[in-house]
Amino acid sequence: MKNGSENNPGGILSLLVVGLTVLLNQLFGGTGTFRGTSYGEPFPQAPDFQLTDAKGDTVALERYRGKIVLLFFGYTYCPDVCPTTLSELKLVVDRLGDKAGQVR
Repeated sequence: MKNGSENNPGGILSLLVVGLTVLLNQLFGGTGTFRGTSYGEPFPQAPDFQLTDAKGDTVALERYRGKIVLLFFGYTYCPDVCPTTLSELKLVVDRLGDKAGQVR
């Protein structure tokens, strides 16, 4: 009959696997990479277009001239990439400080 004081080889092995994973991630994980297109100045002006918003209203790009416009297409069922991307966009906008009011 086993009691709680005996060693648990499965638990120790699990701890070693987790520790090794963390160590390897620290050594070889690196930093995030840029995904997107970087434009240099003068920035190209996007042509006007119209889309339908969540309320069914038409929204034209012309309405936001002079603002920084972030356009993101997500899916109705997107459990990982879409929320992560939106979270990253929020962090970017937060880092803009006073200029964040220019982002739409």
